Amino acid sequence: IFTPELQHYFPTYFKSAYDQAVKLAVEEIAFIPSQLDRHHLMPWRTAVNDQQLKFYKSFPGIDSDEECKIANHHLSRQDKLLHKFTLDDLAQNIENYAVKCQELGIYHDLIVFLISKYPKSRFSYSLSNRYQSFSSKRFLLTDSDELVSISEACIPKENHPSYPSIIHIQFIHSTILSIPDSISWLKDIGVKILNDEYVIQEIQHRIDNNSESFDFKSLQQIMQFLCKIDISLITSCGSLRNLPMLTKSGTLKKAKDCYLPSALHPKFDLEKLITTDIGFIASQHYQDLDTITFKSVLLHLHVAQNIEFYCGSFTQYTNTTQTSQVDHYDEYQHYLVKQARVRFDRFFSYHIAYLPYMSCLKEESYAKNFFQHLILHQETLISELNKFKIRCSKSKKSKNSTYNAQHYLQFMLNYTPCIKGTDDQFYRMNQLYTPCIIQQLGAPLHNLLPQMKTNLDRIDIHLTAELMILLGARTTISLADTIVLFQHIAQCDPIQYFKIFTNIYKVMITSEWSQYDINVLSNHNIKLLATNGALQEAKSLYFIATSNIYAESHHYLLKQPNELSVQEMLIICKQFKIKVIQDQDFTIAYKESKINLNMKNFIHDLINIVVVAEDDSKMSKKDVLAQWIDQLKDIDFMEVTELFMKNPVDQRLYFKAKAALIDRKILFEANSNNCRDRILEMIGNYLKLSAQTAQVIGQIHHKTKAERLECGKPFDYEIIVDKKRIYIEVKSTCKAKDMQARISKNEWQAMRQYDADYFLFCIFNAGTENVCLKVISEPASKLYHGELVPSEICVSI
Repeated sequence: IFTPELQHYFPTYFKSAYDQAVKLAVEEIAFIPSQLDRHHLMPWRTAVNDQQLKFYKSFPGIDSDEECKIANHHLSRQDKLLHKFTLDDLAQNIENYAVKCQELGIYHDLIVFLISKYPKSRFSYSLSNRYQSFSSKRFLLTDSDELVSISEACIPKENHPSYPSIIHIQFIHSTILSIPDSISWLKDIGVKILNDEYVIQEIQHRIDNNSESFDFKSLQQIMQFLCKIDISLITSCGSLRNLPMLTKSGTLKKAKDCYLPSALHPKFDLEKLITTDIGFIASQHYQDLDTITFKSVLLHLHVAQNIEFYCGSFTQYTNTTQTSQVDHYDEYQHYLVKQARVRFDRFFSYHIAYLPYMSCLKEESYAKNFFQHLILHQETLISELNKFKIRCSKSKKSKNSTYNAQHYLQFMLNYTPCIKGTDDQFYRMNQLYTPCIIQQLGAPLHNLLPQMKTNLDRIDIHLTAELMILLGARTTISLADTIVLFQHIAQCDPIQYFKIFTNIYKVMITSEWSQYDINVLSNHNIKLLATNGALQEAKSLYFIATSNIYAESHHYLLKQPNELSVQEMLIICKQFKIKVIQDQDFTIAYKESKINLNMKNFIHDLINIVVVAEDDSKMSKKDVLAQWIDQLKDIDFMEVTELFMKNPVDQRLYFKAKAALIDRKILFEANSNNCRDRILEMIGNYLKLSAQTAQVIGQIHHKTKAERLECGKPFDYEIIVDKKRIYIEVKSTCKAKDMQARISKNEWQAMRQYDADYFLFCIFNAGTENVCLKVISEPASKLYHGELVPSEICVSI
């Protein structure tokens, strides 16, 4: 009453102060009539102004507790009240009011009321400040007659498809949708229109969080949905590749780990190669779907229709292990860290070279495909595997570590017996032998060792030796396989014994066995070849570990193959615990000795011929020969009637010998031709001949003198002048002229072959002060033209 009168006479600040004073004065005075009962008066601070919203006037009796606070709507100037009833106040009890309206059958009116109160102007209000208090309230009715919040509800599209039940989609009830402007209102308050993108996101969320287990029915519904939407939506969602898929065996596998079955006509029909279910989609459960569309969806889910070889490296930052099927990668990672002792961090580059499902190598058709891929990529593979060795050696936790990490492919091929051998049994790669070991053993033992089957489905598969070694194949023989070989020898033809034992010894020498292995081998009573050609238990044999004694054949002496040295035989003796006889273990006894110059002269002639084969850069061949002859002069060649090796401690232990070199004496029996090889070997060791020269002696000593002369080099000197090779043959005589020089067959062939590059150096008055040299160039042509006159010619017809 007073305020309008005062506003013309007093300043504004005095008027405001006056208003506040009046409010305080009347705050506790009950003078405002209630809407429910106008005879009931309420204090100013209790009364609520609903004149603007008029909710309780529209819905009388909906909430007596709150309605009693509402001031009578007939009162004027209610804007002066302290509190106005707003949408935020309505939101406090909207869930109860929605339930009450649903019970009373006036829910439609409630939504109409809310829509009418939604601001038409976007300049004054927005969802964030007008309907924020409604966002978490469950007041919207769905087609399942449930009340849900704004975020849980969806506006359906026209002619929308059936959606997977696992998504739990809550569509707005038709009661709401039939109200004019309801769609616009629902959008404005934040209710989303259901679209395919939203469904995809919901499926992705459940895959990522594994919040719900997928049953077969829900997976069928998801697949039906995916076959009806735009394929680009599937491509853009990376998590869908982890969608569980039902396989033929009834198990669930991630889509990226599955393969197209034969029924869907894949690019590479893997199901024909592998009968085991490795993740073939159970397409028979999706027969109501269009085959072409279904196949397209599966491919976009990264279901594979091919097997691809991969060779390279990756770190934990790359997605190689996520986008490709890598068998047992967890076990490989554990192996690298725990056993191989390699630092495992996010930046370490690991090697992966594989075809998926290597465990299926037991199936011959798949094994054929597997090894064909290896052969196709073997150059790249060998390069990468060698790089891996270097990479791992730099990443060892300890520099002194002797562990060599296996790359992934080698680890997998040795993970379980999966490679078929020639005996149709299955082996790990480290149980199979490389072809070089098999060839070295030769017949009849080569079929006894495990070998990879190379004839697969009428196609020959041959891996290179280098690749097989990198994949872990054996290059040395195992103890168990060695025992098998020796046990089989007794069944072989005795004529083959010498060759068989030679081959086995060669293979054994390269094998490194522990002391435990040696003990096991010695306890098996293995029989070895003695010098008399019989088989004897290894524990009863002796081996003479010196080349200066040639013993007669004996059933207690171990036979030494000609191709093996004493040092190599000592390795065999160690492996079988064979007793070794050294020089100091025996004394030499003999009877009726006499000097034999024939043998000495024979050896003298030999070294004159073979000196050309000696390659000594420090001495000329003439000086080398002079040195040999001087050393040979100090040796006495004694022919004896009997020769023995006796043990000075145990007189019962003795062996008869055929030849011996002791105290600068060559002792040999009267019939020395049978032991000439060993005598020459003794002399070769004594003179310290090169291996090449000793080999030449072994090749020519049994030939006639004329044949031996033909075995030397066809020239004495090979000289390089201005990058051109010149060959010189030296002939000498003590005469002043008329030299009769012998030209061997080899020299004559060399003269013709080298022509202008071959020279004869003819020395006259050799050994005198009047020595002179005549050089003859192109001797072959001069012989043709009569300048050189042959004394006689031998013609082979």
